[in-house]
Amino acid sequence: MVSIKNRKPIPFGRILVEMEIISEEQLADVLREQKKNPQRAIGEIISVKYGIPKQKIESIFVTKILTPSIKTTLQRHLRLEFAKFSEQIPFDHNRLTYAIDIETVTLSRTVSTTYTKNQNGTTTMKPSPVETSTRIAGKLSLLIKTTDDELLCEKKKHISYYYEFDTGQTYFDTNVISGIRFILSQKIKEKLGAEEEFVPVTEEELRNILY
Repeated sequence: MVSIKNRKPIPFGRILVEMEIISEEQLADVLREQKKNPQRAIGEIISVKYGIPKQKIESIFVTKILTPSIKTTLQRHLRLEFAKFSEQIPFDHNRLTYAIDIETVTLSRTVSTTYTKNQNGTTTMKPSPVETSTRIAGKLSLLIKTTDDELLCEKKKHISYYYEFDTGQTYFDTNVISGIRFILSQKIKEKLGAEEEFVPVTEEELRNILY
């Protein structure tokens, strides 16, 4: 897996307050509830306590946190490819269009536990609320265009990703990133001097590159 660290995102609960989905008081109540039950995610607690549909909470998360993080990670990876070229890049690489469609989202939350023995010899398990991690995994489809509306490749579907909620770090399979960078490199080379017209890579051709 390939990752590039993003800035730590604004806490999801804070975003929901700013959007007036919940109040400050409700957020404080939710955080107290999560402290008692660290295995439960904030979105789940909010949905149950305040009757907000899970689909709405998930949609906000995808729009406000997940998609921007994926875009930022892709941009940083592609800048590494741009840096290989000493000549003028033939298009504005800071203004590429990223069409990101999240196909699936699966949330898992891990809570560290400790085991201690009482004086009578019995073993008890104690949750450690400080040591929790939330991970989002799933599939997405991606299409990248240049500012003059040329495709770098046909839309690629079912790309695996995972996102660490607590750190704001996004991961992609190494082959996916290598394939995207290869296609971008070919596009730049052809734009810089190839006589033949650029033809976007098809999904089948891209699959052969990636796998």
